[in-house]
Amino acid sequence: MLLHSRRSHHSRKCERFCTLSLPIAVALNSINFNTARFVGPTIAGFVIVAGGASWAFLANALSYGVMQIMLSLIHPLTPTAPVPREDKSKSLLGEMLEGWRYAASHPGIGPMLGLMIVSSVLTRPVVELMPGFAGEVFQSGAHGLARLSAAIGIGAIIGGVFLAQRERLGGLTQLNYWSGVAVAVLVILFTATDELWLGVAILGIGGGAMVFNGTAGQTLVQAAVAAPMRGRVLGIYGIIFRGGPALGALAMGVLSEWWGLRWPVAGGAFLALLYFAWFWRRLPEMARSLEGG
Repeated sequence: MLLHSRRSHHSRKCERFCTLSLPIAVALNSINFNTARFVGPTIAGFVIVAGGASWAFLANALSYGVMQIMLSLIHPLTPTAPVPREDKSKSLLGEMLEGWRYAASHPGIGPMLGLMIVSSVLTRPVVELMPGFAGEVFQSGAHGLARLSAAIGIGAIIGGVFLAQRERLGGLTQLNYWSGVAVAVLVILFTATDELWLGVAILGIGGGAMVFNGTAGQTLVQAAVAAPMRGRVLGIYGIIFRGGPALGALAMGVLSEWWGLRWPVAGGAFLALLYFAWFWRRLPEMARSLEGG
């Protein structure tokens, strides 16, 4: 009994520690990702100038070897037993559908994933469409694209550093919501200018807002999801986070054949604002569900 009590107490301490550290870990991951976003292309530019594109591809391939070495050095500080599967007879498709049903019925996770879908499909495609804006709107080519990419990356790093100082879940729901609104407004402002310097400034602020939005949402979902469903729900998050901008960019790119880049991108951001306005009344209920872990 004493041993069981000690283990339970240790488990509760580990769970509390992981919950408090989660916002910091997600923010640090975002800093690393966005640092690579503009540092990598910068290094590649120098390599291409010095030796050609083939050497840049070779350097990129070798970098994956370094990553594999670093991954092999990672060991969990507090190893825990894996969560047992409830029903081993279920198929992969059945478990996936169960994950979708769980996420959709959860009072906090379902609405949060809905907000993520709206942001991913309607506002974040501006990042994928930056080459088009650099060439067609700002008439600046690769030089302008480099500035726009660097601006959004630096803004994201600054936002990540700010979030890495937080150790609590309280207030993250509001931060996720209002940063999503800010991204939509900034995208509309970005489409309304043809001055490169102003576009760079807007995307710099937008990069920070995107990190606030994505990091806060991911942290809340990971903190609230039940352990047996964590892998499936985070898989859904990954589909939304990676696939949403690609789907939105594809649709906006097709529409740009008739109306140019500005109107489809601005229209997507405007639709996102309408959804955020409709969602406003559900925010307190979602916050109670998510921030309670």
